[in-house]
Amino acid sequence: MIVNTVDESSGLSTHGLIRSALKTTEEQVREGWEYLSSLRVLKTTFVEGSEGDAVLDAIRTSFEPGVLSFLDVGCADGLFTRRAKDLLNLAGTNLSITAIDPLSAAALSTARQIPHDVVYRTRFEDFSTEAKFDVINVRHSLYYLRDPMSQVARMTDLLKPGGLLAFTLWGRDCDLYRVYLATRSELANGVSYAMTSEDLEAALKRNSSLRDIGCRLSTGKINLSAWRGSEDVLRSIYIVLRRQLNLPVSDGAFALFRTSFQHLMLTGQRTFAVITCRKVA
Repeated sequence: MIVNTVDESSGLSTHGLIRSALKTTEEQVREGWEYLSSLRVLKTTFVEGSEGDAVLDAIRTSFEPGVLSFLDVGCADGLFTRRAKDLLNLAGTNLSITAIDPLSAAALSTARQIPHDVVYRTRFEDFSTEAKFDVINVRHSLYYLRDPMSQVARMTDLLKPGGLLAFTLWGRDCDLYRVYLATRSELANGVSYAMTSEDLEAALKRNSSLRDIGCRLSTGKINLSAWRGSEDVLRSIYIVLRRQLNLPVSDGAFALFRTSFQHLMLTGQRTFAVITCRKVA
């Protein structure tokens, strides 16, 4: 069923069902759209490497064609969510999607992409449901969760027996992770450390509720000329990291970030991994 709804924070109508558990100010709405725009700019600097295909391959090889319940944690603009639905449908798998994102802009954008499914505007930490899922996809969103391993335990509880967990996150050799570490050290002392793929893989192997843990590395290049030569690109990197590190929204904070960035030794390497595992039946 398609429900015509209005996102109260933005005043824009969309087709699709958005359920909101958060109050959002106009400033937060503006920052949400700015964040999604910055993500798009950042992605234009990535050359080669596609971790999304690894997620889809894992789903295809883990399940027979049919209907799968799919929880997307941190859906952002919803483009990957829609791509997953469209491509898997071609192979005979119909995803029944529940998508989550705390940003009003992300929930609205995703609802436009998947109008027959449900989007929750909420943090995963606050998400509650009696439903169980065949697949839970956590694509570049583990960085934003408080106490991530306790949230991984909650995700495991939300899986059906034999269900699939798929995580996508950066590796230690990724330049974006290097920038994150330097920014955290210079501007965000006291902020919790964001996990890498290496950290997560080791932690999952200690979880007796999970099996068949696998890691598929995705490597590519970063256009460092764009990173170093474009003020818009550099500001976009800051905006993306700002949300992870809870950095100030100010020109002064960005100036400090720019100075720190100029002294970094970067390699132009983009390294991410898709880590998958199944819930013990």
